[in-house]
This record gives sequence, C-alpha cells and structure tokens, in this order.
Amino acid sequence: MRVLLSTYGSRGNGEPKVGLAARLRALGAEVQVCAPPDCAERLAKVNVPLVATGVMPAGVSL
Repeated sequence: MRVLLSTYGSRGNGEPKVGLAARLRALGAEVQVCAPPDCAERLAKVNVPLVATGVMPAGVSL
C-alpha cells in the first residue's frame, strides 16, 4: 500500500503524522509525508521521506 500524509502548521499538527507514518511503515506501507521542511529531522529518525512544502512565515500560526 502507498500512503501520502499531509500536514501544515505547528509541531502539534505534524507530530501525530510522524507517529502515524512510522506505524504505517512498520506495517509494510510505503509512506511519504508532505510537510514543512522543519519536520525533516523527525521524519528522518523514523525513516520516512519528506516531500517539503513551503516554509511557515515567522509569527504565523494555524
């Protein structure tokens, strides 16, 4: 199964996607996450590729 997860916002929005991506990968899925570049380090730790989106402007939160 191939899965693309997408998130945009603060760490509170992205962190659950990292956990979900790691679990799906452990179950055998091919997973990618579309998220801001600041998620790259967390995704790399669970061996999930990042498809980088734009950078969140300073002072803006969703």
